[in-house]
Amino acid sequence: MGIAQSKLADAFELHKKGDFTAAERQYRALLRPAPNHPDLLYLMGMLCLDTGRAGMSAGFFDRAIRAAAAQGRKIDPEWRLALGAAWQRDGKHEAALAAFDEVLADNPKSIDGLFCKATTLQDLERPGDAVEIYRALLDIEPRHAEAAGNMGIALRDTKRPENAILALRKAVLLKPDYADAWRALAFVLNDSIWAEDAVEAFRRAVELLPEDIELCTALSAALARTNRVEEAEAILAPLVDRFPGDPLLASQRALARLYNGDHAGATKYAKRALAIDPRLPAAHLSLALAERHSGDEKRIADMEGLLAHGDIKPDGLAYLHFALAGRYGTLENHRRSFEHYMAGNAAKRDFLADRGAGYDRQADDKAVDRIIANNPREVFTGPPGSDSALPVFIIGMPRSGTTLSEQILASHPQIGGGGELSDIGNAVRRLRETQGYPENPPGETALQRIAAHYLKRLREVDSGALRVTDKLPGNYRNLGLIGRLFPNAQVIHCRRNPIDNCLSCFLQDFGAAGLSWSFDLGDLVHQYKSYRRLMDHWREVFPGRFLEIDYEQIVADQEGQSRRLIAFTGLGWDDSCLRFHETKRAVVTASHSQVRQPIYNTSVGRWKRYGDALAPLVDGLAEFLDGPEAAEG
Repeated sequence: MGIAQSKLADAFELHKKGDFTAAERQYRALLRPAPNHPDLLYLMGMLCLDTGRAGMSAGFFDRAIRAAAAQGRKIDPEWRLALGAAWQRDGKHEAALAAFDEVLADNPKSIDGLFCKATTLQDLERPGDAVEIYRALLDIEPRHAEAAGNMGIALRDTKRPENAILALRKAVLLKPDYADAWRALAFVLNDSIWAEDAVEAFRRAVELLPEDIELCTALSAALARTNRVEEAEAILAPLVDRFPGDPLLASQRALARLYNGDHAGATKYAKRALAIDPRLPAAHLSLALAERHSGDEKRIADMEGLLAHGDIKPDGLAYLHFALAGRYGTLENHRRSFEHYMAGNAAKRDFLADRGAGYDRQADDKAVDRIIANNPREVFTGPPGSDSALPVFIIGMPRSGTTLSEQILASHPQIGGGGELSDIGNAVRRLRETQGYPENPPGETALQRIAAHYLKRLREVDSGALRVTDKLPGNYRNLGLIGRLFPNAQVIHCRRNPIDNCLSCFLQDFGAAGLSWSFDLGDLVHQYKSYRRLMDHWREVFPGRFLEIDYEQIVADQEGQSRRLIAFTGLGWDDSCLRFHETKRAVVTASHSQVRQPIYNTSVGRWKRYGDALAPLVDGLAEFLDGPEAAEG
């Protein structure tokens, strides 16, 4: 080995050991007499890349490639990859893309070239193009976890959440400790309608990234949404103490306190959050909910000022508008209140549409057609999943009295209140994805497995109860599977005046993507018609199978209707059911405040205060205004 080569080797040893200053001194000394030495130029580029000087690094790599070409040498693909990586780190993404394209021109199946090109396309905010490159890469190397994970993120960004979930699930299956993929999966599941799966993904992500406060806060919120409020608070409490200056933690703690009926505690934490960050929309909403009887004109002025500033994100806009709507409503300024409800719903609609979770009327019509066509009466004669009478399903439109009915039932000492459980919906979605349900219904073994899993979940709610409620309103869509799983379960159908019911949905900042129809008056009418069409079908399929109870009748005759509810479960009467508002349990629905008060009638006929603004609802629902649900309308 010549002297130059030995000196080059010495310099490279220093480089490998991390003595970058000494290595650079020797590289530069060697370059002075040989400024076009390709290997020296390449090593200088690597050293600059290692020391965070990406732009300078790209310059050395480019010189190395041109010097090698001038000498007739074949260019090592690693050099072009390094050049692309340097441009990418320096934010010169078009230049990086050109370098990676040269790699792929020589070898179209280069795994590194494909991966780097796809990541650059993501940097250029071209997620659709990135997806196609990742797909080509995975056709060549199906076990490339990082490609699957990045493709999931790109699919999310192209508003294809279900496809994103599949890709991210593959990534974490290939690489179980892939923290970034678990994190992305958790948030995509959370934005979709996979509540239980989101909780498990958040748990795993937090195990891998325990210092990620946003992740911990999101886990707590997901636990609360799945009725695990105690566990949600157990996560939040030490974090709030550990990071007293974090407004998001304090705001989330306020919401958890609301679910537990502690309005004083909710007020305390919401005010703490706003003291830290007066611009935090979620805290403004939590405070408005906690101070539900206070117009507080100063708070109104603060929020109007934030809106005027004009740089609030869509989800934050929704929080602010809903908070303002509540404050103005307390002041009986119904015109301004409704204006903010309209604006809040529009912001929420935009927020969900941007994530591919908007409402599709045509798709909903097709879904309802499929349910009806594949659930005639005769298909319910086979062996069931279980003969248990433990489950009590409370169904109907959201805001139809499902929470009130559950609270009455859960006040009985032998009935546990499960809240809104997503297990049945998750089972339906998995059956649809894996075997084409409802056209291909599950067999006896699958029914037994699903039933056993669900009963285990109910026992987690209350291990000793004779009945446990599941008040997910949208389970009216899943009565086909429920009828096969639990023919002995009770089903309670809650009904309410159509306009009051739809208006109440519109006045709530629902967080679930599955309720995206609630943010537009026309979509609300469409969804209500779908609901009525399905319930008409289930009455024919299950004649006399479920109890139908009207919200207005509960308000007018609390004891009589409460006795009907308890009698339907087959249990004896207990006077505690009349004192449902005293029952101590977390309520994770929009009715968390109302069910802690004695029954009141101010929500009956509420729609009339908004006058002509509700013309789309009144006109759209006219055909339903003479039926039993139109009572007191």
